[in-house]
Amino acid sequence: MFETDKPLFGDDNNRYQFFPLAHDKNIANPIYPTDKIKTEAQAVELGRRNCGNEAADIDHWYANRAGDDWVVRWNVGQNSIYAKVKKSDGTFDACEVDDPGH
Repeated sequence: MFETDKPLFGDDNNRYQFFPLAHDKNIANPIYPTDKIKTEAQAVELGRRNCGNEAADIDHWYANRAGDDWVVRWNVGQNSIYAKVKKSDGTFDACEVDDPGH
């Protein structure tokens, strides 16, 4: 009925090529059930609370994963905040605030 170059039933690596359950850019460093920070919203809240509470506008915050860290950023004009949070335990790793006006 269908012709494919790969066997339909095979090892686990091939199975995910046919039926991906969720797309994850960080396949080498997945989110584990034991990780404390599992979502972008959790990472942003932790970064905002510990690094840039003066930047209360939540719409300008975003986060993405880089390996075992969440990189949290806030940008408005020339002002920016950069923070790193460990996904495993929520450890706050870095905070850089760039505010050229002050």
